[in-house]
Amino acid sequence: MSYIMRSPNTSQPAFFNITGDMKSDGGDLYLNSGKAIRVDSMGATALNIGNYLGNVGNFSLRLHAPDMAMSELLFQQGGKTAPAYALDVAGDVRWTGILQGGFVPWARLTGFPTACPAGQYVSGVGGTLTCNTLAGGSLSGSGTVNTLPRFTGLTALGDSIITQTSGTINVDGSITATGCFGAVYAGSTSASYNGSQGGYRGVNTLCNTAITGTHVCSTDEIMNSIRCNSIIPQDGSFWIVEGPPGYTALANDCVGWTNNTSGLGTYWDFDQGVGGVGWMTVCSSTLQFACCK
Repeated sequence: MSYIMRSPNTSQPAFFNITGDMKSDGGDLYLNSGKAIRVDSMGATALNIGNYLGNVGNFSLRLHAPDMAMSELLFQQGGKTAPAYALDVAGDVRWTGILQGGFVPWARLTGFPTACPAGQYVSGVGGTLTCNTLAGGSLSGSGTVNTLPRFTGLTALGDSIITQTSGTINVDGSITATGCFGAVYAGSTSASYNGSQGGYRGVNTLCNTAITGTHVCSTDEIMNSIRCNSIIPQDGSFWIVEGPPGYTALANDCVGWTNNTSGLGTYWDFDQGVGGVGWMTVCSSTLQFACCK
């Protein structure tokens, strides 16, 4: 059984108490002081609560579920008639918890310097963000692609004469080394060998086996070791590589380290006090190989 209460244009001084549900078939609920609870013109998409002056936009709170999907419930407040996001507020927002997720665009951040000079960086001390200059001053300058930079001033960079193309480094000039430049004496083989050891690759393998990364020293590498005051033996004689034959003597590294019966090989007789001296001997001799790296 249904009951209809009609009291047109008449205020009722008493309360109307209902035990159970109250249903309005298509109507709105108007309250005191111009307040109302009503649906919008679509009849199902929004529930408006607040002052009613004949315009939906005048409601201070609007609960809006687009396409009737409650998972997309929008809270509209402060005059937002077309909210763009699930929470779209016209005004400030404050909370006491932690923002656990999401993304804050850089443009939305405030409270930090907006125009630090070029070369400076922003740091936070307490709650204040400030511009800071790199220790020694900021760097500036320009360069060319594939060219290694060099300091053209205390805080300025420019091109050097060194360039790199793929895995190749090129120097457009000469190189002067104040220390050791190139391989120097690193040690020797523990065993002694004659002049037949399978060629230059064979004797280099002997050194690399004895000391990883080394090869048989050449005459100029021994001279480089002495010039650089590199560590050399106190004494002793060691095979070294001389290179092509010299003058009329068969000084040909024991025929390229393949023969122990003919030809001559070069060895270095070390003397740490003066560096030593190079000599030649027959390839049937057995000596250790000097190894450089």
